[in-house]
Amino acid sequence: MAYVTIDENILLIQGGVDPSDKTAASTTATSKQFFSLDFTKSASWNTTSPPWTQLNVDGDLGPASFGYSLSVSPDRRTITAWDSTNIAGRGIMAYSLDNHQWTKVGNGPIELSTQAGIQAVTHPTNGLVYIPSGINNSDSDMMIYDLLKSTVKRVPMPPRESNNLLKWYGYSFVWSEVRQSFLILGGGGNVGPYFYEYSVSNNRWDELPLEGDAVPPRVKSACLVPAYNGTKILLFGGLTSTGAAVGTLYTLDVTNMIWSLSESAQPSQNRYGMACSVSGDNFVIWGGQTAGGAVLSGPPLIYNINTDKWATQFVRGTHYTGTGSSGYDSPPMTSPADVGGAITAGVVVVSVVGFIFYRRKKNRRQKASLDGQSHQFYRMQESDMSLNSIVSPPPITGASGQGGSHGTEQADKSEFSLVNTSNEPIMANTSNKSIMVNTSNKSIMVNTPRQPSLNISNSDGHCGIGGGYDRKVEELQHQLAARKEELSRRSIGLHPQFYPGATSDAQITPKAVLRNPQGAGDIVVTGSSSSGNGSSGQSNEELQQQVLTLQAELSRLQAMIGSQ
Repeated sequence: MAYVTIDENILLIQGGVDPSDKTAASTTATSKQFFSLDFTKSASWNTTSPPWTQLNVDGDLGPASFGYSLSVSPDRRTITAWDSTNIAGRGIMAYSLDNHQWTKVGNGPIELSTQAGIQAVTHPTNGLVYIPSGINNSDSDMMIYDLLKSTVKRVPMPPRESNNLLKWYGYSFVWSEVRQSFLILGGGGNVGPYFYEYSVSNNRWDELPLEGDAVPPRVKSACLVPAYNGTKILLFGGLTSTGAAVGTLYTLDVTNMIWSLSESAQPSQNRYGMACSVSGDNFVIWGGQTAGGAVLSGPPLIYNINTDKWATQFVRGTHYTGTGSSGYDSPPMTSPADVGGAITAGVVVVSVVGFIFYRRKKNRRQKASLDGQSHQFYRMQESDMSLNSIVSPPPITGASGQGGSHGTEQADKSEFSLVNTSNEPIMANTSNKSIMVNTSNKSIMVNTPRQPSLNISNSDGHCGIGGGYDRKVEELQHQLAARKEELSRRSIGLHPQFYPGATSDAQITPKAVLRNPQGAGDIVVTGSSSSGNGSSGQSNEELQQQVLTLQAELSRLQAMIGSQ
């Protein structure tokens, strides 16, 4: 597979080879799998239930390949797949984060190497894509590609040992915001020194010393990612020259270029060819395989950079207090912070209107009695108030373009919360629907899409009292269980373009499957198979709304029974 992180907000995983596909050999059974792990979606989650979202749909144009790389545009709105292993097409495809569609950019430069295990990284200001060993020639020069002009520039790679003709592959390659340069580390083959820096301004490679109490060995197919606004760089896992997979974690202090050894993972978690990302204090690792070829498709690993401990809980936020600049300014765009700010401002206005609406409807609700009215939630009509213009950001929202903790702080604004200090209801939009959320002891008003009746009243239109309540509780429990069972049968890998914010009691459980052991990652993500929309003919969103309403009504009736 290939993977890329947009600032510290979202991890994207795409493609690979699926040997479980018996229709073709494992080397040709390529997949279009496309998943995201959105770090802004929830403030906290456990490694047993990560918020995976499947992005691809049947028939989309995403690349079906392996051993290739992804790069992200400077404005954070486009992902580019560099399909270097596709000998026939050498295709370049782009995925838009605005319309959630793949488009074929072209056949790509004919000079692009077919070597697996090369990586592409975009310069944050000039927009050029740098691919070490990306040129398909005897020297395996670095390719610098201009996507706008479709032009190629060649730069020689660092010198190799005179008696070794192996190409650079399986290396780790990142942009250092602090040093304003590219860093390359490790890789396969005895290519002499294995830690270099490429200066864009000077157009040259310089060997960097490996200094510190503990320096990393040469490893290939490892993870190398910046953290804390680029002041630290983390190196995890990889395959050594002896063929052993490791679970060691090294930290480079970029300010003084000193390496240190952090707490290693458990030996059972030693791996290479994994995907990894950083969000605030969290270093997230997923997938990969052992030296023996066993696939590690279980829960992701999380290392807390601040505490220097492995954890099972992702907690959004950062303890980084530095003030370092990101080094570049991103073009204007709708970031999570922008959306969050718009939502917060909208909620303030809507809260005032909601108060007026509440007072106007108060008498009508007070007249409702237990023996004369159905006790479903009152549904606001869109003619009374429309919140359609206030929406939460979809799973992919782009990012602030600032990177590091600054991008994290901005994204946190989209996860606003309101506290009601009065006895009146407040309104907050926590999804792409219009919802009134009440944190006081007043009644709750929820605006949900129109849906079939939930059949929570007796045959005479009343809820009833005494034994009728018990029977009604049983009916609600039965309806709730039926809808949850229906949801659990359905695939929840919903495309965010059509089902923004879709959730379910079930969990997407992606699995890693074996693929080419070289390249930018050695796994493919596969989601649970879909079983259709069930016999109800209702959408997942409608079923979700019914579950929420049934749960609330059930809780209300149980509370009323308990108070009698």
